[in-house]
Amino acid sequence: MYLKRNLFFVLFIAAVFLTGCVTSSKLGLDSVKKTNQLRPGMAYGEVVSLLGEPKSSQMVGGKWIVRWSLHQMWKGWVPYDMVFNPKTKTLVSWSANETAYEKRQKAMQKFAQTIMPGSGGAAATGPNDPQLMQQMAGKYYSFSSAGVGYSGGTERKVTLCPNGKYYDSSESSYSGGAGTSNAWGSAGQGSGGGTWRIQGTTQAGTITMVSANGEATNYKYRSCGNGCVYFGSIKFGYAGAANCQ
Repeated sequence: MYLKRNLFFVLFIAAVFLTGCVTSSKLGLDSVKKTNQLRPGMAYGEVVSLLGEPKSSQMVGGKWIVRWSLHQMWKGWVPYDMVFNPKTKTLVSWSANETAYEKRQKAMQKFAQTIMPGSGGAAATGPNDPQLMQQMAGKYYSFSSAGVGYSGGTERKVTLCPNGKYYDSSESSYSGGAGTSNAWGSAGQGSGGGTWRIQGTTQAGTITMVSANGEATNYKYRSCGNGCVYFGSIKFGYAGAANCQ
């Protein structure tokens, strides 16, 4: 009973913490994709209309830095800092704040270990199909290009291990206005991992990803043929057998 109460308390605190990360009802799974629509010179109101109300803002070295929490596939909620010109209130640049993300991950994991000693991380517990897990295990790759008039894109790599672990990484780079006085660029990268479980068939089902800090996210998946599979709304290609230690 004591253990169950502690577990409930941890999950409750985590739920409150994660709920606080959501800045608007417009933001759903993989809301980080909305950054593809950002461009330098956008008015603050336009950015708010796209991303919802921000989580915080501050003046640093004459720059107005506004933070949003955006959901990134496989990774969870990631702090994104948007730099605005404080006089014109227009967007200058933006990128993921990996330092803030890692700090928050460690804080949540430390808190969980304090409440439940010996819990070094969360496992993906619940309904699972071990045979399907073996069939779906592997390396997957995705690349989303920038919109018309811009260059760059986002590269994602996900490894689903047959032992129930997963690893992921992403790297983004966007630019525009090359050769002009309005040229701009923005880049970011990150990586993570955790455990996963799966239900369904090789054609469609649900994958549950649990990050190292215990945050669980469900993704619908469906096959699009010839090694192609959609995880949520993102198309991935099968890139070979999983190389897991």
